[in-house]
Amino acid sequence: MKRSIIFLTILAIAFTVVASIRCTTIKANNSNAFKKKTGSGIEENTIETKKLVELFTSEGCSSCPPAEKIVAAASKQFASDAIILCYHVDYWNYLGWKDEFSKKIFTNRQKQYANQFNLESIYTPQLVVNGSEQFVGSNKSKLIAALSKPNNNNGYEIKVATESIADKTITLNYVCNNLL
Repeated sequence: MKRSIIFLTILAIAFTVVASIRCTTIKANNSNAFKKKTGSGIEENTIETKKLVELFTSEGCSSCPPAEKIVAAASKQFASDAIILCYHVDYWNYLGWKDEFSKKIFTNRQKQYANQFNLESIYTPQLVVNGSEQFVGSNKSKLIAALSKPNNNNGYEIKVATESIADKTITLNYVCNNLL
């Protein structure tokens, strides 16, 4: 439960950043099943499985803008297959430029991945796909290859039933397994 709340918080904040939308409300529901009524009144499953792409970035990082452009292009190309989140880490803030989107919780998440992947340090830009592979965020060919693969269920499994943006509100119904 605690992991779901932490993930939901990160998802909500990061989704707002990556979508460049200033939302006043974010509604998200973690559920085990989603149903919709058809014309005949029969309920049918409406769940779609998506890949999770996480970009660790910072406004203080000179290598990050190219990675952000690559991720933005991929988000258009794979819009129906992936949820792409940008996490602005706070460890670049010491240089005198404070990234207004940076959060300690994003840095902590990246540190968890560094531990999972046995990395000696954290860096930006870093991409993590489905919690199962990581690489430099500006590596377009690796990102396209990772998004082109079928889901192997070794990492995250995110199933999204409803996504809508209206009146500065993002509504997202999801099921997520294998949280950090």
